[in-house]
Amino acid sequence: MSAEKEIVNYWYNKKGFFTINNIKASSNRDCGILALNFDKDKVNEVFHIEVSCSITNNIAETSNLNKSISKIVDEKFEDKNVKEAINSNIKQFSVQKPKIKRMIVIGAVPKSRKSEIIKEFSQKEVEVIEFENLLYDVIEQLDTQ
Repeated sequence: MSAEKEIVNYWYNKKGFFTINNIKASSNRDCGILALNFDKDKVNEVFHIEVSCSITNNIAETSNLNKSISKIVDEKFEDKNVKEAINSNIKQFSVQKPKIKRMIVIGAVPKSRKSEIIKEFSQKEVEVIEFENLLYDVIEQLDTQ
């Protein structure tokens, strides 16, 4: 698992979530992180988190933002194999028809396009978390003793 995924996984664990990572779809494709929030024996929330902090895959440089973000959402959240892998992992917790919240952690984007990128993801029911904010939160919580 990449360093940024380890940090995201740690962040969700510190927030009280049980996480499952290294989920593989049938084509050995990585499906991101699954985070579950429990209340006693019941699952309250289910998050499907994708981490996209790569420098080479910078969505902010594209001329057709809608098309690029649609492609990302289709590949990471809407793909049939990804959905099957996520659902099969959720089944073991006997969650009845879960509402899976879709999250994407993105790296640095130019301030000029940030609101546009967040809006495009939001329209596709994907919440954006900026990695730098998450990283700041993790560093602030670290016990350095």
